[in-house]
Amino acid sequence: MTTRTEGSTDLPDSERQTYTVRETAAVMGLSLGATYELLRQGRLPGLRLGKRWVVPRVQLDAFLASASDRG
Repeated sequence: MTTRTEGSTDLPDSERQTYTVRETAAVMGLSLGATYELLRQGRLPGLRLGKRWVVPRVQLDAFLASASDRG
């Protein structure tokens, strides 16, 4: 993923440990609102850091792999 958003780092994707909610929504093809709702419901793995959500790369990869396994 090479999406650059405000506040993102210049690290290559292979070195990044987390994605923003906006980046996660883009990867999943979802709206920003739907992605926040999945995070709040606990259906999408994420970490709440104060008022900010981040999605750990490893957990997102596992989530997407398990979703594709289910069909």
